[in-house]
Amino acid sequence: MYGVIIALLAYGTGQGASSPGADAGNSFEQELVLAEAYDPNRPRADVEKNRDTAVAHYKAALALRPEDPDNMPLEYEVGILLSQVANRNLGQTTHPLEAQPYLERAAHHYSYDDYRESVSPMDPMGRMSPQSMMVHAAILSGLYKEEEAARQDFDLAMQYLSATIERRRKYWLNMPPP
Repeated sequence: MYGVIIALLAYGTGQGASSPGADAGNSFEQELVLAEAYDPNRPRADVEKNRDTAVAHYKAALALRPEDPDNMPLEYEVGILLSQVANRNLGQTTHPLEAQPYLERAAHHYSYDDYRESVSPMDPMGRMSPQSMMVHAAILSGLYKEEEAARQDFDLAMQYLSATIERRRKYWLNMPPP
């Protein structure tokens, strides 16, 4: 999460890549800015959205910062792009089996408790919270697995949701009366 904020600040102050086609070098922040510029899910109008270009930059960013806990949303984003986004005009198709390892890592490799969210699962920009991403990743990760492995992913998603409900219940019970 902090990486995204840093990347946006760098981009806004001119320290990021000067344009989406600029050479990103090997800076994590520059790769992230380029990925988000081409990401079809991002609301930028001045760049032709290209899922494959976005995925390549997200993968480059992940390679520059391996094992960082803030990588979970990037792993999730790669999984979503590969499994659900395709620009037919560019000859793209979805690749759910290629997406599965990214979704699996997003669901299993990171600690759900590291992504405690506020009361709302959506931020003001309408993006999904990291905890909601982990639930969604666990469900999607199980879709292309054998029955027992899929059941484990679906059970994990339910454990995540139960933990969130319990935490919110405690929060709501401690709120002052209206």
